Order: sequence, then C-alpha cells, then structure tokens
Amino acid sequence: MDTTTTKTAALITAEGRGSLVWPRFTPGLLLLDEDLTAGVDYTRELSRLLFRNLFGCGVICGLTVTGKEATGRCLTVDVDCGLALDCIGDPVQVRQPQSLTIMATCDKTLPSAVWVVLRRREHDCMPRELACPPEAGVQSLAKTRTIDAYEIAVLDHRPDKACGCPEAVSTPGTSGQTPSAPTVVGAAAIVAGGASTTPARGRAAAAAAQPTDAPPTAPATQPSATQPDCYKDHRDGICACDCCAGSEWVLLAKLTPPAAGSATTDTISWNTDYSVRRFIRPMLLPDPKLAKA
Repeated sequence: MDTTTTKTAALITAEGRGSLVWPRFTPGLLLLDEDLTAGVDYTRELSRLLFRNLFGCGVICGLTVTGKEATGRCLTVDVDCGLALDCIGDPVQVRQPQSLTIMATCDKTLPSAVWVVLRRREHDCMPRELACPPEAGVQSLAKTRTIDAYEIAVLDHRPDKACGCPEAVSTPGTSGQTPSAPTVVGAAAIVAGGASTTPARGRAAAAAAQPTDAPPTAPATQPSATQPDCYKDHRDGICACDCCAGSEWVLLAKLTPPAAGSATTDTISWNTDYSVRRFIRPMLLPDPKLAKA
C-alpha cells in the first residue's frame, strides 16, 4: 500500500532563542572553570524555569507558624520545618523548627500585628588552595562549595511585593475573625485545571435541575473564595508569575493578638492568619484508567 506524505509550506516563520545554555565537550578540548560551571548552571536554570512557571512562588508544605505572648513582655514565634519556592523558582528548605522571640522594652511595646516571612540564602564553604598561585595581592584560596540556606524574619509590616496573597476582606458578622488554615481547596482546584470543589451530591442536584437542552455553563473566570486573586495569572495561563518581582520574601503567615479580655493565663496565643500566604502544593490526580474500571 502506497502512502503519500503531503508537506505544507508555512506562510511565514519566526525564530528566536531561549534562555537555557549548556556546554558541549569534544576530545582534546582544554576545559576551563566556566565550562564546568555552565553544566551546573544549565540544570539549575532549567529547574527554575519549570518550577517558576508550573507553580509560581509560595509554600509547598509545612512551615506552620504559631505565636505566644508572655503578658506583653515578649512574643515567641515558632516556625516548623517545611519547603517553599521563591520568586526565582529556587527551593527554600527549612530542615529544623525555628523559634524567634521579640522582647518588649520600657519604650517599645509589642506590635499590633506581625508578618512572618522567609527567603533563600547561600553559604559558601570548603576553601581550597589554588594550584597556580595568583598574582601578588590576590587571595590564594577559593571556596569550592555553596550550601542552600534560609532566613526567617518577623516584621511589623508586610514587605512590598512579597510572594503572598492579598489579605482577606472582613465581611459583616465575621469582624475580628482570621482564617486558621490556608485555602488548600482553592489551590488544589487551580492546579487540577479548575476542577469544581462542589460536593458530588450538589453537582448531581444542579445537573438534574438544569434543562437537558441548555448550553453548558462557562467556567468562572473571576477570583472567588476558593480561588484568590493571587492565583489569577496561573489560572489564566500567563507565564512567569510576576506576583513578587523585586522581592526575595515569601509570606508564611500574619500573627495578630486575640481580642482584649480573652486571655485567661499569663501566656497568650496569637491568631495565625494563613490566608496571606500563597499555597502551591499540587493535588495528586486519580489515575484515569482506574477511574474507568
């Protein structure tokens, strides 16, 4: 049986270059330090590119925050271990729980609210002597390793352009209340392609109430309670989320003191508001082959 392949000429084409560069080695090539470093930089930039556009910046897991006040004298903020992605796409790993204490002095009281933030740092180590002595006046040691590090800070203000979500707006009847958990359902629905979070029985009832000849309802494009505005770029398919350009900080939580008179002991637990953080842990989708079985 003869097969015919038809080639269609393009009306017009455009070409360009991406941002990734990797080295190529050939026999007899004298390698320089730039050649070997380029191989490491390629894999690093590749992971940054994918993570930044697939998930954006935010908290992946852990990094829970609690605050306890000792009768106005000090505020102790505890941050659990966990993992986040910064604005560039680098992972920020906190391997051990951390505790920070703010002391109130005679001329300074505790702030009315604090923001707990995280950013990535690097630590160079393992210095080694160079084989060829440099010119006079130049150091003869070079650090040969870089370790991922991090910095946790407690601020009395929200940093500009930090990776996070807008603060929740109070509605009538909910004044003074702060969310105690992140909007996990909203984040999971977005990663899953906007899957509905309505219970199965509710969806079945809605389908039964809709006429069979009615056109399908278009998915909502506006932010909702389960899809905060900080996920809009990813929901709309816009690459390179620009939610925190110009800032290294990733928001973990906002802490506020409880209402006056609610404390019954010397140690007061502050309210933790996770709605300000951007939660990006992807939801595991069911196997479609098993779902059809």
